Amino acid sequence: RVIAQGINAWQSHYNNRIQILGLSASLTYAVGHKAVEAALGNLCYDLSVTNMISPTEEELMSAGYTPKDDVIEQMHEPWNVPDGVVPEHLRKTHAMYETFMGRVKHGTNTPFATKIYKVVREIEEQIDELQ
Repeated sequence: RVIAQGINAWQSHYNNRIQILGLSASLTYAVGHKAVEAALGNLCYDLSVTNMISPTEEELMSAGYTPKDDVIEQMHEPWNVPDGVVPEHLRKTHAMYETFMGRVKHGTNTPFATKIYKVVREIEEQIDELQ
């Protein structure tokens, strides 16, 4: 949400609009239908999002996605959780940010989380430079 508000500030300052394309497997840390809906509503408002699109199975296949065994599986519960990921039963909604940032600080986050964090920090720095 910090990035979204920074983008809005940049757009207001330069009186210019940019189109935002986002790709995400998880748009929020919220838990529960109402909390997820509220978080996505805030995100859509902050980014002035007018459409949120998810590809169909046919679109994924026609774009070159080749699932194992020609079946696209939907994940209803986590499985094969990578080493180092906080187990779901130990996650606390109110402490997700602090947990993540603590893992960043102590170098205990997963390699993938490290890469994502570096990308987000770079985007935030670019936005800060423009303000």
